Amino acid sequence: MACGTGLLLGRLAADAPAAPLDGIDASPHMLRRARRRLGGRAHLAVAPAQALPFSDSSFDVVVSSSALHGVPGAPAEILGEWLRVLRPGGRLVVTDWRPDHLGTRLQVAALRALGIGPLRPLA
Repeated sequence: MACGTGLLLGRLAADAPAAPLDGIDASPHMLRRARRRLGGRAHLAVAPAQALPFSDSSFDVVVSSSALHGVPGAPAEILGEWLRVLRPGGRLVVTDWRPDHLGTRLQVAALRALGIGPLRPLA
């Protein structure tokens, strides 16, 4: 969800060429970039994460990478919508960076100590 420019969808397409792929983003600009990157490999739609244009139990896997922190609305509402479109027994994969979370702060400190970055807010 919130596929942005389609970078992750492109990687998923390469790893699972037969899998049907869908992506949403609230930004038409991001989806234009994703369409250029993906060609016709994925179905892309403008939609907010809180109101997905999919039927209940439509997906075996729902993936969100670094989107939850940037989506307006209550995280519980957004996660509930993602679970709504997930089939029973499906997988929800969520990664995110929250600078106010202790675990994230520790990860950032470790990555900085290893010289991996940039690890600062992008203006």
